[in-house]
Amino acid sequence: WRVAAILLDQQSGVLVKSLERLAAFDWDQRHQAASCVAGLLDWSTLGRRLVHPPTVVLAGGPNVGKSSLLNALLGFGRAIVWDQPGTTRDVVTGRTALEGWSVRLADTAGLRIAGDQVEAVGVEHARRELGVADLVVLVVDRSHPLDDQARQLIDEWPEAVVVANKCDLDDATDGSLPGGTLKVSALTGEGIDELAGAIVARLVPATPEPGTAVPVSERLIECLEAVARAIEAGDEAGFRSAVAETIG
Repeated sequence: WRVAAILLDQQSGVLVKSLERLAAFDWDQRHQAASCVAGLLDWSTLGRRLVHPPTVVLAGGPNVGKSSLLNALLGFGRAIVWDQPGTTRDVVTGRTALEGWSVRLADTAGLRIAGDQVEAVGVEHARRELGVADLVVLVVDRSHPLDDQARQLIDEWPEAVVVANKCDLDDATDGSLPGGTLKVSALTGEGIDELAGAIVARLVPATPEPGTAVPVSERLIECLEAVARAIEAGDEAGFRSAVAETIG
């Protein structure tokens, strides 16, 4: 519903009015135009994510509960859950809304030295998905001591949201998890709402007030960026051309 509300604002004319104000500036008013463009571009990342939902990748070692966590976040059994490492051999995805924001969730193969060629392909696919992720959720098993592989993954993805799964079992990590680690149980549902909130907070750090102009077209964002570059370069002809393209 949050996505729909912002898009409806744009459809009602909020964005068009903002672009019309931009078009009314001449070169002598380029500093005001720059401020107008900056205000629009402040919301460009959000605008892109309204049209193309961001990807959140669940990663970690084998059998830490990534598939169960995916199912818990989605609310249905999208991924196969089994207590043997290497069950997930490819990327399993599902779309949902967290606190009103659309996201694409991806469950990946356990990151380890593969035991066979099929599993190796799954690990390769996982690495590729991680490379384009908007956010990585790194899952560790709280009921086992943190091993070297888990430590390496935490070091490799310092911006990840770290999740200690299986908090319904005794804690065997001996206080070795990084600060800010979230405790969840995919089995009982404990901590799932907090995890959803943490994901949203990272993907949408600020929410526009109702009536805020948000550029949602890649072409429009590129045109606005061209206007900003022309102003910075003192290029009047480029400014006029980019503004015309923006409102065209």
